Amino acid sequence: MSLLALQPQRIPLFPLSTPLLPDSVMALQIFEVRYLHLIKKCHAEQTPFGIVAIRQGSEVQKAGLNEETLYTVGCLARVYSIDTIHPALLRMVCLGGSRFNLANSRKEGLGLWYADATLLAEDPNVDIPSNLQSCADKLGALIAQSQRQGVIEQLPFKAPYRLDEAGWVANQWAMLLPLTTDDKIAIMSVIDPVQRLTQVSAWLDR
Repeated sequence: MSLLALQPQRIPLFPLSTPLLPDSVMALQIFEVRYLHLIKKCHAEQTPFGIVAIRQGSEVQKAGLNEETLYTVGCLARVYSIDTIHPALLRMVCLGGSRFNLANSRKEGLGLWYADATLLAEDPNVDIPSNLQSCADKLGALIAQSQRQGVIEQLPFKAPYRLDEAGWVANQWAMLLPLTTDDKIAIMSVIDPVQRLTQVSAWLDR
């Protein structure tokens, strides 16, 4: 599977300590001026931004710290819901979209990161092989248990639950499992959804 035939797009980035994966959700509290400006603008214009994991450095900009370095694979995100606690604090839930490869990352005005993002191909609707069906069954059982216990909103994804799609199941497990950032990025970088689910299955077996 190849990259989509699209020119790289210049996008703003939101570096975090952990990656976001497609169709997953992430809750964030926004208090830095640079990100308050970014999120308010993206919300008003209904435009995406990029979430990318930090390889070295800190999420919060502090004087005297070395500039953070970023992984080169990230995920587009859109504002799913937003709540203004007060002018200097937002609570936001964002939803993951397409994955991308980054190039030419650099900080610009307000200390915001920007980069040229080349979108990766969307996962095809690939059925789950029989030897990996247990991954979907376990995720389905977790969803059902969370619904019974009234904690379904605590899961890092929302309905519809596409338990018959290899890519969707792999992505949601990658968000759920207590993996290192390196491991999550390695799974996220696999283009073929069945291969991605195979990697997830190996982690579940552990």
